Amino acid sequence: MRARLTVLGGSSPSTLALIDALVAVGGPPSLAEVTLYGRDADHLSAVERYARARLTGLVPKVRSTLRLEEALEGATLVLHQIRYGGLEGRSDDEAFAEACGVDADETLGPSALRCALRIAPALTRLSRALTQTCPDARVINLVNPLSVSTALLAASGVRCLGVCELPLVTAQQAARVLGVPLASLGWAYDGLNHRGFIHDLTIEGHDQLPRLLERLGGETINGIPRDVIEELDALPLKYFRLLLTGHRSTVGRASFLMELGAHVFRELRESHPAAPPSLARRDVRWYPDAVVPAIVALTSSEPRRIVVTLPRAHDVAVEVQADVCATAIEPAPGPPPKRRVSAWLDRFARHERAVLRAVAEPEIDTLTTALAADPLLANVDVMPWARALCSYARQEGAPSWAFA
Repeated sequence: MRARLTVLGGSSPSTLALIDALVAVGGPPSLAEVTLYGRDADHLSAVERYARARLTGLVPKVRSTLRLEEALEGATLVLHQIRYGGLEGRSDDEAFAEACGVDADETLGPSALRCALRIAPALTRLSRALTQTCPDARVINLVNPLSVSTALLAASGVRCLGVCELPLVTAQQAARVLGVPLASLGWAYDGLNHRGFIHDLTIEGHDQLPRLLERLGGETINGIPRDVIEELDALPLKYFRLLLTGHRSTVGRASFLMELGAHVFRELRESHPAAPPSLARRDVRWYPDAVVPAIVALTSSEPRRIVVTLPRAHDVAVEVQADVCATAIEPAPGPPPKRRVSAWLDRFARHERAVLRAVAEPEIDTLTTALAADPLLANVDVMPWARALCSYARQEGAPSWAFA
C-alpha cells in the first residue's frame, strides 16, 4: 500500500522532529508523499525545506500548502497536530488552572476542560472537511486533551485513533529497573490518555511487580513512589502523581514553548539542512515512540501491537494495546485490571463522560458537574470556575483559533 501522509499543523517547530523520526525508519518505504499544512507561511516554508532535504531518496514527494482542502485531497493518512488558539490559548488555559489552585496541564484538570471548550467548534469544522475530502483516510490524533478530541472526531464520523508515547515509555522504564530487555517483559495496559496503568507485569508468566518494588527501593518511577505502586498493584503513568497529596507542579509550559519555537526557527535559517540545536531542549519522544510506529502499522499488511486511544460508540475514548495494520485495528486480549485500578478507571471514565457532556452543552449545570467530578478538584469550590467557563464558552465573535 502506497500511503500519502498529510500533517495538519505542519508549520510547528516540532514537525522537524517528526521528519527526523520518519528518516530513522527509512520513510517508511510505503510512504509515497508527505504534505504539510500550516497557517504560518514562513514557518511552513522552512519546515518544507527541511523535510525535502532530510527525506530525499526516502519519500518521493514532499510539498506544503496553506489550503486545508488541498492538503487533504487524496490523503490516506492524516496526522492531526493543530494547536487551536496557539500557545497563547494554552497559556490562558494554564492561567485558569493555576487560578483554581491546581496543576496547569493541558491534558488534565480545569486547564484541559477549558481547552476542550475552545477546540470543539474547530474539530466540528475539521471533521466536516475530513469526511468530505478524504473520508477513507485514517487520522492519527495528537491534539490535547487527547481522549476528548479523539471522541469528538469519531462522533463526527472521522476514522481516527489517538497516540501517546507514555505507556511504552513507562514500560521501558520498568524494564530498566528490572534489568531486562523490554521484549522479554509482558505487560497489560488499560486507561484513558494520561490516566492509565501498566498491570500484570510478567516474564514467562511470572509476576514481576514484587521484584520491581524490591529493585526500586527508595527511588521512584516518574515521581511515582514504591508505596503507591504497591498499593495499586500496578504501575501508573507519571500524571498519577498529580493526584498524590502534597504534589504541586511548577507553572505551565506555554511561555517556554513560545520562546523555544522562536529559537528553533531562527536556528533553522542558519543551520539548514542540519537540525536546529534548540530542538533538543524539548523531549518529543511521541514521534519516534508513538506517531511513527502508528504510521508504520497503518501502512503495513501485518498487524503490529501498539498502544492507541480508540473511540467507543457513544462513550469515552479508551487507551489500550491493539493490533494495528492497514486494514484493521483490533484491541489486544489481556487480563482485566485489578480492583484498585478498576476503581480509578471507573472514576476517570465518569469524569470524562461529564466533560464530554459539558463540551456538547456548555451550560452552568453541565460545567459544574464536570468540574465536580474532576479528581484534581476534590477540595475546590467549583461554582465560581463553572461560571467563568460558562461565560468563556458563550463569548461572541469569530474565534482567533479558527483554522479555516
